[in-house]
Amino acid sequence: MTKHFLLFAALLCIGSVGVSRAQELVEQGNDRYDDGALEKARNQYWNSIRTAGDEKDLAVIERKAFEAMQQLQNRTRFKTLNSAAWVSIGSSADGHSSGRIRAMAIDPANPNFVYIAAASGGIWKTTDISARPVNWINLSDRLPTTNFGSIAIDPTNHDIVYAGTGESQGDGYQDLYGAGLYKSTDGGNNWTKVVDVTKGYYCSQILVDATNPQRVYVATGSSGANALLKTEDGGATWKSVSIPVVALSISYAAIAPNRLYLSGFGSIYRSSDYGDTWTKCTTGLTAPSKTSFGRISVAVAPSDPSIVYASIGNGSTRQTLGIWMSQDSGVSWTMMSQFDPTVSGSPNPLGNQQEWCNAIAVRPTVPTQIFVGGLDVYKVGNSGKSYQKISDWVAAPTSSSYVHADIHNLVFADNSTLWACTDGGLAKTTNLSSWQTDMNLGISTFQFVGADADKNLTYTLGGCQDNGTLRAPIGAAEYHLTRSGDGGRTWISPDDGSIAYTTYVYSSFYKSLDSGKTFGATNLVQANAGLYRDDVGNQPGNGEGAPFYPAYDVSSDGSVIAYGGNSHIWVSMNGGADAFNDHHSDKSITQTYTIHLSKQDPTYMFAGSGIAVYRSTDFGATWQSKIVGAGGELVTGITSDPHDHNRVWAVTQGTSASFKHFYASVDGGATWTTPSTQLVGIPCWSVAYDAPTNRIFVGSDNGVLYSEDGGVTWYPLTNGMPYTRASSLKIKGNYLLASTYGRGLYYLDMSQINGVTSATAASGLSIDAISPNPMSASTATIRFTTPSEGYAELRMFDMLGREVKVLDKNYYPAGSHVLSFSREGLASGTYVVMLVSSGRTISSKLVID
Repeated sequence: MTKHFLLFAALLCIGSVGVSRAQELVEQGNDRYDDGALEKARNQYWNSIRTAGDEKDLAVIERKAFEAMQQLQNRTRFKTLNSAAWVSIGSSADGHSSGRIRAMAIDPANPNFVYIAAASGGIWKTTDISARPVNWINLSDRLPTTNFGSIAIDPTNHDIVYAGTGESQGDGYQDLYGAGLYKSTDGGNNWTKVVDVTKGYYCSQILVDATNPQRVYVATGSSGANALLKTEDGGATWKSVSIPVVALSISYAAIAPNRLYLSGFGSIYRSSDYGDTWTKCTTGLTAPSKTSFGRISVAVAPSDPSIVYASIGNGSTRQTLGIWMSQDSGVSWTMMSQFDPTVSGSPNPLGNQQEWCNAIAVRPTVPTQIFVGGLDVYKVGNSGKSYQKISDWVAAPTSSSYVHADIHNLVFADNSTLWACTDGGLAKTTNLSSWQTDMNLGISTFQFVGADADKNLTYTLGGCQDNGTLRAPIGAAEYHLTRSGDGGRTWISPDDGSIAYTTYVYSSFYKSLDSGKTFGATNLVQANAGLYRDDVGNQPGNGEGAPFYPAYDVSSDGSVIAYGGNSHIWVSMNGGADAFNDHHSDKSITQTYTIHLSKQDPTYMFAGSGIAVYRSTDFGATWQSKIVGAGGELVTGITSDPHDHNRVWAVTQGTSASFKHFYASVDGGATWTTPSTQLVGIPCWSVAYDAPTNRIFVGSDNGVLYSEDGGVTWYPLTNGMPYTRASSLKIKGNYLLASTYGRGLYYLDMSQINGVTSATAASGLSIDAISPNPMSASTATIRFTTPSEGYAELRMFDMLGREVKVLDKNYYPAGSHVLSFSREGLASGTYVVMLVSSGRTISSKLVID
């Protein structure tokens, strides 16, 4: 959550005060540093867009969008089987940070075998966490959602894994909806939904009983009838247990598996009969005067199950309240320590955001030593009385003390190896004092709001949640952080790639003159009394402000900038040097979600706001509006023909039977038509037009589609890209650049669409033989060749285009390979085997007798 920006803001606001003082202000809960408010504002921004229209349930919206995209892909699967595939760009930032990781599962028999659950980045696995670089493999790209909050493995068989979708913060801080609980029995290649979490669609935590792996518990992030789900048969059947608390944390000790503890906001419950009945813990659990219990996380001492600890947040101030301890299996509790904001140096591990992150773990063989994480990780000794801070989120990412802030989970692999799951990926300590983070290289989970590239696609620049503005040369293994905080939309001049812009949240806009390597410290709109207002709370102004992620566009030469506020469109005619003071729209234009300047003539501008497209023909001095489609759609993307500003296309968000999601104009936005009915159930975020091929591309909730007939017929481009939010699209020569909210950046060679040959094609990719074919035996082999080292997938589809089995996902060296597979679960018939690697897809038929 924007920690590095907050540090920058602290230094900016308090002049010569140093880093330590800035962090002290954060940890003491100074009102200026309200991370929870930012998180809530971000969710409100995204969710208000997505719930435009009749449907308000985000889980239903996501499910319908996935089903619509999948049906469209099934109908057109074989049109694009031999075609282009997306190529992932970069992964971690400077080799040390990735996107938000909510949970991890470590094989107790082999600690190198690790699964992770990323907030909107899916499930990932490695079989050797000690390798450098780590070969991370994504396992969930074809599931209905990439939003995951929990993961657990069978302690006796690491190929059996449970993955819980969705995130729940409780108390109104829900972030990403899910689609139930999934189980895999083959190491994550193939998944089966074993339970649909019908209330809340969250799976906050999964617990597999080490003494009986058929017994599994799921804390659902909801309260009431579905607070806890339990199975005794490995997920075949489930029991719902009613508990009147939002279930966020569940804990037990393997040596006493009948005793469980569940907590959320304000309460702790205990069970002594394997979770069938629950009793509220009350004795000793009384909030001190002028405080209230907020989020509670519970941990049991593995070596002494009678000892239980609770890290409790202060619901009144949103800071740390203290540590409570029970020595009689949760019957009675004692407050061991309390944060006192009036005492200098009083430990406040949760900072000012107790509802966002509150993690606790007990050292396996030392029941008097616990670890608590929020902003930083604290080693807490003497049964909760003495504190030692052992990580520092404001340190350099290469420092041995650095752990990214917002710590959501603490997991012991052994008595001295502790893992932290954070908003910036993974961190590990093997001595409980110094940390390493280089295992994040290869985890592509950044939540990009937008991205751009120079005209030759030599480098990219994108802004993402809590991990700043990131830059990556094409072909590089990692991004480099060029501006901290919550990054937003970026822009790179197509004429002069040295000019670039990026944003922080609200009215914060920055310029680079060295190809995005550095950005000036001056906020280009800060001096504008009419526009500037910093809704974060730092240096508040009197202006109208802007949406959480401000929309803007720039003329090709970087001189004309149109920037969306909350009431007007503001224009600079000299690259922001005039601070936007002289030009703004003549009418109120609220909540601008997208802005587009004609590349043919920047006097023509378009803005999407609510259900209307606004247009200007005089550099934004005057604006006219035109309603697009049925009432309720929000215009989220606009583009035009770079050679004819009268040809304009717009896409929208929102769900309703009357919403078409794609609109076209041939008269500069004066009138609009809806060429297609195929996108009715597919809400869209972005649109791009390739003039040489007359193709239109749209980025949706579940990937990218394209049309060759003006938007009448659409084909998905999902090979190599997961079903995930494509937040922005940019055309760069023969390449299409896509940013995703949770799975990083991708590019696609458009000349390869539908198998068109090109000098840039990846040669040497082939399926050489499938034997036997027809397949009558129980097993068969596939011989295939990859032209370069990298990630490859082998999938099977039926003749209706439906995926029926994942055969393999792995890293392969260049050359020839052999894969054996089983026909288990496959009926007799004709199938297509598809190989995806090196930016291409190829296929071959297989008959099963």
